[in-house]
Amino acid sequence: MRRNDLARLALSTSLTAFLLAGCSGNSQYGSPISPTALQPQGVSVESDAGTGMTYLAPIGSSTVYGFKRGNRSNQPPVCSVGPFTSVNGGIGVDQSGNLWVPDQGANPKTVTEYAPNCGAVKTVLTISGDTLPNNVAFDTKGHVYVSDAVANSGGPGNILQYTGSNVTSTLTDADISTPQGLAVDKGNNVWVSYRDPGSSGTYVAEFRGGKMPAKLFKNISLGFPGSLQFDRHQNLIGTNGNFSSVDIYAPPYTESSPTSRLVLENGQESDPSMCALGPNQGQLYCTFAFFSAVNVFTYPGGKFEYTYGSGLTGLLPYGIANSPTAKKLTSIFAWGRIKTALGKLTPYSCMLRVLTNYTHRKNLETNQGHGSAQRCEGPTPKSARVRNRHQRHRAQRERAAAASCNRVLCA
Repeated sequence: MRRNDLARLALSTSLTAFLLAGCSGNSQYGSPISPTALQPQGVSVESDAGTGMTYLAPIGSSTVYGFKRGNRSNQPPVCSVGPFTSVNGGIGVDQSGNLWVPDQGANPKTVTEYAPNCGAVKTVLTISGDTLPNNVAFDTKGHVYVSDAVANSGGPGNILQYTGSNVTSTLTDADISTPQGLAVDKGNNVWVSYRDPGSSGTYVAEFRGGKMPAKLFKNISLGFPGSLQFDRHQNLIGTNGNFSSVDIYAPPYTESSPTSRLVLENGQESDPSMCALGPNQGQLYCTFAFFSAVNVFTYPGGKFEYTYGSGLTGLLPYGIANSPTAKKLTSIFAWGRIKTALGKLTPYSCMLRVLTNYTHRKNLETNQGHGSAQRCEGPTPKSARVRNRHQRHRAQRERAAAASCNRVLCA
């Protein structure tokens, strides 16, 4: 039996022991995080040197480590957060760069938010009962989702929705046991990888809009409930230990086999534990717990680039998250490019309208003097002829600005 299989068996045995003996915080279970297009895009080239952070959570650790992203020179961690009682699963970074860490060994169980770059504690979510908080994900409405692999002293797991520090919804399904991998797509639909009750099969389910009931995707079988994530094209990525790969499913996720399968090996290390896309989605950062290493591959190509493990000797790196997240970094880059491209084509107030509502330029073309709410504000000309000419010129500038935006951002 391979070393990886032995370790996976140890993880499963730990959970079984937890269920039978009622012990707390010793499960060796986990999951986390989102893929890019199956074809490279103009903004997919990763620029990972010198900026951002990659966080690693070893199995059973009391510490989460922060490494400078793009760690090609194999430098040790530059910061850490903790102490925890026992971190055994996924971790997450929200769109503001805050790190969230579930602690399965705490009493009561907790999910703690830290400011960027291993900053101070900001929020502590508490989970009542003898549970196993395993992973964390975020929607665009400010909700935090936590997957509980086991709930209520060995009962079926669930997904908790938090608004602020309060639980505002609990997502369950009779066919879902030990939910672990967790991701939210661009439509704020919540996806989870899970095991069937009394089964070793691992599948994926969707809670549309973050609401019950769940839609089960039993065509997606991952071998072990690991990390889930979506790329910018809404391809679903999940690690699959049976093939030492990440499996990629394109919408509508109904294929009987993966749209693409990236085998992630470098000739020495195999069987990725969890993976996280880089901020520009041109690279895939994967933990290899049983080799105490992080390997980085191109995405969507799957070509090995480099490895590091300084400071991880004797540890089992498992949960992984990158900061900043893909959407956050993309928006920063896009905003800078748009401002440069637009230049003096349009006033700042008009620029905001272009970015948020392109149909506004149609109003400028068709409406003549129907109120300032339908056109960009400016001095009111004295004559109707001047006013109409002023509006036509402004409409031309809006069209040029929108065209620039389409070329720069939307290509």
